[in-house]
Amino acid sequence: MKRFLALLLSSFLVVIIAGYGLSVRAQSSSPATERFTPTPIAIPFNPATDSETYRPPDREQSDLPFSDDSRAIIGRDQRVPVLSRSFPWSAIGRVDWAVDGEELGQCTGTLISPDVVLTNSHCLAPEEANYQPIIPRGTEQNGRIQILFKPSLIEGVSTRTAMVIDYDYGWKSASEANPPDPADDWALLKLDQPLGNIYGYLGWRILDFTQPDVINQLNNQLRLAGYSGEFPTEQYRQFGAENETAGVHVGCSIQEVGQGIQLHNCDSMGGASGSTLIALFEDGNYYIVGLHRGSVSSDEPNNFPPAYREVCQVRRDENRQYVTTPACRNVSVEVSQWATQAAAMRGSQ
Repeated sequence: MKRFLALLLSSFLVVIIAGYGLSVRAQSSSPATERFTPTPIAIPFNPATDSETYRPPDREQSDLPFSDDSRAIIGRDQRVPVLSRSFPWSAIGRVDWAVDGEELGQCTGTLISPDVVLTNSHCLAPEEANYQPIIPRGTEQNGRIQILFKPSLIEGVSTRTAMVIDYDYGWKSASEANPPDPADDWALLKLDQPLGNIYGYLGWRILDFTQPDVINQLNNQLRLAGYSGEFPTEQYRQFGAENETAGVHVGCSIQEVGQGIQLHNCDSMGGASGSTLIALFEDGNYYIVGLHRGSVSSDEPNNFPPAYREVCQVRRDENRQYVTTPACRNVSVEVSQWATQAAAMRGSQ
């Protein structure tokens, strides 16, 4: 498996930057009563490696990403709009970067403490900037370039907005001469206000994927919500323009793990970079089990195992039209790659 993952990543890795991404085609439709009710994961919390989730006492928790089941049947694209401000959806928001107040791009982020948001390195330090942060330290408050976090953004509306004032990220040593490791594609954004006390924040679980039952328990139990650049799709256009409402795929899976990354089949497109894979555990709480960062795709299906030979929509071409590829999977970063740094920043509040 390790040899396969190394070959796969070195040959076909596509990093999602602002407007690029991947959508895995769905298999079938299913009613909300079955689709959106998770089976809690029976893996004990390990206080030595895992981190607690926090739900504010005045914010209810809901498995449904909307307030009723009127949108139960969905099409081939398995995402539905996140229209609920209940937890855990409230902890997920859009990360915007702007120059002189003009928004230039977006990613997705998740609150993991009162004032820390988890996202990708390539959202903070993209290839176009030679993997250097787009906001130098010390200029965040008054600089022309700002990064903002808007939690629970629905139809373009969030009740609060926070500014990023500090950060840590995994690509600090990356450069054109030293290409970044996809397993280090994580970033932690320090906010100027404790939004997590209002919206809640997610903890994480470091799972032992060498145990065969772990992937089996997670099968069809994951949720990935993000602000994709082409969502809401035409089917849900009444819920705002593109990027204004998150789309969530409920019931997806991690399929392989190795070298710090995971291969998964959760639907996403560009703008969903930085989304987290979350699951409900037996203690009644949602936890992060992976950090989505991009896709692997190929126009040569025989280079992929049969499980990955699925026709998918991928990045837009020069005419901003989505093109297809005959084989693909999405990639996420293992929790163990960023958990130590996250715990340190979480503890410094």
